[in-house]
Amino acid sequence: MPRVSVIIPNYNHENFLNQRIETVLSQTFQDIEVIILDDCSTDSSKQVIESYSLDKRVSVVYNSFNSGSPFIQWARGITIAKGDYIWIAESDDWSELDFLTEVIRYADLYPDASLIYTDSYIIKDSAAELMGAKTDADFKFFEPKELIKQHLLNGIDIYNGSAVVFKRQIAFNELEKLVEYKKHGDYFFWIILSKDYPSVFINKRLNYFRILESSVTKLSNQTVETIDEYYKIFKVLVNISLELKWKDRYIFYNCWALRFIKLYKEVTYKINIYDLLKKVFIASRYSPYFLNRMIYHFIMS
Repeated sequence: MPRVSVIIPNYNHENFLNQRIETVLSQTFQDIEVIILDDCSTDSSKQVIESYSLDKRVSVVYNSFNSGSPFIQWARGITIAKGDYIWIAESDDWSELDFLTEVIRYADLYPDASLIYTDSYIIKDSAAELMGAKTDADFKFFEPKELIKQHLLNGIDIYNGSAVVFKRQIAFNELEKLVEYKKHGDYFFWIILSKDYPSVFINKRLNYFRILESSVTKLSNQTVETIDEYYKIFKVLVNISLELKWKDRYIFYNCWALRFIKLYKEVTYKINIYDLLKKVFIASRYSPYFLNRMIYHFIMS
């Protein structure tokens, strides 16, 4: 049984696939299996993938139709995987060759950790931007819920799934919920994985997160579905926010009130504002401060 299952979900990334697959197969840590999932690409991805078909570590699944969601692909790969740990190596990103060696070193040091992630470079138009480190130390260990409280409560601070390795069995138990998401399933997943288990951040930039123009366009294309997904995430976070001091809880409520109102404006008023106010007010456990912030941001925006 491999220690790590590397899942490479791909859709129309023929220009980046060689680099992605090569930096996976050439990892200094070699106890791996590689599962390539092609989501009915219309470019020449299949030809690139087939060039690796003779490698015994590689298995390939071609979809006969597009799944419509990256998280359906995540779930499919996790279901097929045999390793103790999962690395979702997105097909347009790449990594340093010692990425897995470093991650597994900390997995051995902290075997209870369900999620381990590294720092990253952001690649835009071939230029690299640094993503700020969260600590001056070599690494940071988080007790259960602490990663959420410090880095996920008011927005997602794990910018790229390719920087994360997580335990397969814990993730497998959450797949039914994961596939409900189309845009923000990664945010939900990091919260769920770090809620009841420790996690570790490695203060090394071992991952390269490529931001494409198509990705930016997708992010800006907010829909009612986006609000629904954020609403489900908000409900999970509210329970954790109750453990915070009042000041930090106010910051949490204010950030999420602003987020909901901005999303409401971006979907060009396709939903009723009173329905939205009522829904999230109930989810906030009837917090008058949260309702106040919602109304304030609605009036001021």
